[in-house]
Amino acid sequence: MLELQVSTHRRRVGALRRAILDECEQSGAEIDHAATVAFVTEQLLGDRERSRPPAPALLGVAVHADATTVMLREAHTCRAELDSQRQRVLDHYASRWSTMYSSDERTIWAEIPRLTLQTRAEPSRSARSGLA
Repeated sequence: MLELQVSTHRRRVGALRRAILDECEQSGAEIDHAATVAFVTEQLLGDRERSRPPAPALLGVAVHADATTVMLREAHTCRAELDSQRQRVLDHYASRWSTMYSSDERTIWAEIPRLTLQTRAEPSRSARSGLA
């Protein structure tokens, strides 16, 4: 599991992406999956740049056989609800996601499914039945 204390200064985003790609590679995840995890993480960190200076956050990335879990714990420096961009990214890429709030922090977690070669090559049920 990769666990980092992060801020979102632009010069550090590249290092964060590299750390996520390395963690996924070491865990045997496909490069496409690793890139998706890095993208989702960058998007989750995105609106924190508006606060000056951005409050530090705790980021956790755990790669599993069927999915990767991303967890971001941040101080309440912005509104409690997720902005529409973050919600769209999570709805599109995560099979499950949620937010949790306390008086001084917000935690966002998301489960990003891994696509195996078998599931990529296997036709969908609707395609096999002639519905596609």
